[in-house]
Amino acid sequence: KKIIGFIGIKDNTLNQLCTNIEYRKKGIATKILEIAKKMLKGNLILYIDKHKDSTEYLLHFYDNKGFKILEENNVEYKMIYKN
Repeated sequence: KKIIGFIGIKDNTLNQLCTNIEYRKKGIATKILEIAKKMLKGNLILYIDKHKDSTEYLLHFYDNKGFKILEENNVEYKMIYKN
């Protein structure tokens, strides 16, 4: 009865994928993302800010989940999961 994670998606663009800090590194974000990928029709897009401490971690995380860099600029990476 406790929310431990959620995902925010609009028009097949992933805006947020969050898990409660107490439950991180337990596969919850991976499970949420896998369910979303199965439910959505079409490709899934996300953006990663290049200037955050977590940038390298997020690039690695999403790459392991099948996302690939589609393009980048000075500010962000645009990644895609082809469904």
